[in-house]
Amino acid sequence: MQEALKGSTKSITQELTNTFNALYAEVMDICSIASAYYKYDSVRKQQFTFSKVLSSQGSAKKASATEPATVVK
Repeated sequence: MQEALKGSTKSITQELTNTFNALYAEVMDICSIASAYYKYDSVRKQQFTFSKVLSSQGSAKKASATEPATVVK
């Protein structure tokens, strides 16, 4: 079973890590600009926090510790 998973498990390469880091930096730059632009509009300013942007993009949710494990036969 473990040997079968080795071939199907996705690994994060350095190229992918660099891409994620570049995207993060760009989103943070946009959030900083929007935060300054909407300095006196707190409702709009809050829309440009990294966590709000991430949640609006439908990021994957982590499984909680209370969820049952899937049994594979």
